[in-house]
Amino acid sequence: NIGLVTEDKPRTKKALDEFIEHTHFKGLNQNLPSWKKKGNPAFGGTIPISGPHENTHYDGLMLIGDAAGFTSPLFEGGSHLALKSAVFAAQTAAKAISDDDLSSEKLSQYPKLWKAEFPPYDKILKGKNALFELSDEEMSVMAKCFPDEMSDMGFSGKAFVGLKLLFRSPGLYAKNIIRAMLAFGYSRAKYYGW
Repeated sequence: NIGLVTEDKPRTKKALDEFIEHTHFKGLNQNLPSWKKKGNPAFGGTIPISGPHENTHYDGLMLIGDAAGFTSPLFEGGSHLALKSAVFAAQTAAKAISDDDLSSEKLSQYPKLWKAEFPPYDKILKGKNALFELSDEEMSVMAKCFPDEMSDMGFSGKAFVGLKLLFRSPGLYAKNIIRAMLAFGYSRAKYYGW
């Protein structure tokens, strides 16, 4: 399974082929699933990266997974969020069915559950926007300041990264680099990591 993110839809297949051609994937044997015969075209779909819909429930309906917009705005993953949102929807539906009330008001428990549990999308989106405003060179400077392993950085590790950034490229602070770095933090495993 190879994921490719692009906004250039007409070039999607060509870009995927180029990616495979220029990486170590080129020489790997393909173990195709039984349903896919050799020669079948690659397939894919769009992944929402703008955060959840404003309303994820209506009379008799709850949106889950990427239908609700539960994906990572930074990394486009979302399997964990899809599964957890399904659990929340099932819990809400069970209660609503037992009360014989599928109204939007009764299902309003669903967004309360996911909002209490899922990452702060508003902050991730602000960070994503700040990150996407950086040039390739600025992103490289930022990436070189991060340690190889970021899972247990702690406050001092984060402060050290911030100081390295300040020293190497003070102008990044005017470009909201702090928001971008916080968005990475919210996109870690603690928040259904990606």
